[in-house]
Amino acid sequence: MLKMIQQTSERIVQYQNEMKILILYGVIGSMATVDSALFSSSAIRVIKMIVLSLLHISLNRALAKLRAMKSFYHTINEYAIHSAPGKR
Repeated sequence: MLKMIQQTSERIVQYQNEMKILILYGVIGSMATVDSALFSSSAIRVIKMIVLSLLHISLNRALAKLRAMKSFYHTINEYAIHSAPGKR
């Protein structure tokens, strides 16, 4: 049981790190979009908006994975607490 909890905890950390990377890409992309809106052609703006949309989709997936992992971790933790010796 402890090994499962540890693996789940490691997965949560992995997903949190993935989210940080996606957020960083999103921030960089947003800054580039603002810059291009002022100084560049509309074609480049459209391309950058598509890239930002794809980053947004990736971020939503990462958030969904993180929510699922946290829920799973909570369920396992509750199970471990309630099935511990002396808790029955």
